[in-house]
Amino acid sequence: MDSELLAKAHAFATSNAYTLGDRLGFGIHGAVWNAVNHDTGVRVAMKVFEHDLFFRRENDAYERLQEHDVVQICGCHVPQLVMADPEVPAMMLTVVARPFVLDFAGSRLDEPELFPLEIVQEFYAEKEAQFGSDWPRALKVVRALESFGIYLTDISPSNIALD
Repeated sequence: MDSELLAKAHAFATSNAYTLGDRLGFGIHGAVWNAVNHDTGVRVAMKVFEHDLFFRRENDAYERLQEHDVVQICGCHVPQLVMADPEVPAMMLTVVARPFVLDFAGSRLDEPELFPLEIVQEFYAEKEAQFGSDWPRALKVVRALESFGIYLTDISPSNIALD
């Protein structure tokens, strides 16, 4: 793991009275850790981003969902934004259990990426293969997010985790 990302995570946690815990995951956009507040014992998921663009995209998506008081989409829990710092760039989110939808770092607001029809068809065929019999439900989640102007590009069973 990138030591700079880990250093940012420790600094962000410490400056906000949290203790950094185990890493929950990582990917091309950054990494996520458990963090616990020193005073309250409240646990959050703390995400530190590799690049500002991915932070802005994810932050904008969570802010859009908060504007509409979204805590669930099609029965999937949506993490709530606890705090964000564009200077780091990092954010803290509530921890959610399955089923859930998360990871909006690759999303776009209000303007979907446009691809040729054959690319879109191939993409959706790949997603149907990944999700199997859960694909219709996952697609409903994707469409519900689009109704809020949030267009996902990173659709996977780890980001839309169903029962």
